[in-house]
Amino acid sequence: MPTKPLKTKENHPTLSYDRAHINKSSAKGGSASGGKIVNLYMVYFHSEDTEPPLINTSLTEKLIKKLIKKEKSKSCEINIIFCSDKYLLKLNKQYLSRNYYTDVITFDYSGENIISGDVFISLDRVKENAKKYSETFSHELYRVIIHGILHLLKYNDTNEEEKRLMRVKEDEYLK
Repeated sequence: MPTKPLKTKENHPTLSYDRAHINKSSAKGGSASGGKIVNLYMVYFHSEDTEPPLINTSLTEKLIKKLIKKEKSKSCEINIIFCSDKYLLKLNKQYLSRNYYTDVITFDYSGENIISGDVFISLDRVKENAKKYSETFSHELYRVIIHGILHLLKYNDTNEEEKRLMRVKEDEYLK
């Protein structure tokens, strides 16, 4: 299946993923919607310090939209940022005070009526995990993308029960 080029900060200059929080006024509709959130699904792809993966961004956006809708949310503004282990480790230390590699870190800026956040994904970890679990790179990448989106939807994985539920949800959306 052919892939579309990644959407980047350069060709979406009004969007910056270097943000401390969402500007809530940007999440409101215009006068035609009476200032209410309309069903708006915005997914952007970025790459930091690594080559972006070859993925079908249209298919990925549809998967995210399906997940958001099925989980009963109406709108989203999500940045998927691909990076290296080194970059994600720096974020892990800086923002979470954790000194270890991870495959995904999610920064949640969601408001009352919009799912919003940044999902940083280490392509190095995805590659290693794919080997470890005998999966394709693509399959593991989609699992990690889904995992990050589930965090934005308030799913956690801090204990065994939560981890099990996350895995069930990941499997459901990978079908």
